Amino acid sequence: MHDREKCIPPVPPAPAVPLDLARYSEAARREIYDRISAEHFAPELMSIRDVKKREEDFIETRTAEEAGLMVLFLLGRWFALWRLADPPAHSTEREFWELVTISDGPRGLTMSEV
Repeated sequence: MHDREKCIPPVPPAPAVPLDLARYSEAARREIYDRISAEHFAPELMSIRDVKKREEDFIETRTAEEAGLMVLFLLGRWFALWRLADPPAHSTEREFWELVTISDGPRGLTMSEV
């Protein structure tokens, strides 16, 4: 390594660019998919241990791919859809799926049930 290379400070990472949820882009769809996958599916084992389990608690242990996660842009809105792990007994087809809308909130992406 040359002396000059030792003096050049590393380039800081670029600040995160806010997602434009008003229109479709493959980059936005991929970012939404990755965020939902990281936050909702297959959580770290440590976080599972830290959760206080109660009868009605459910911890997702599948990956996003196993759940069939899809991120869609329809009618000017973003949706995420995945198959439930344990649908209720005698369910209709609608009850086999979780459908949420995606919006940008003060703390990042938020999901709201449809």
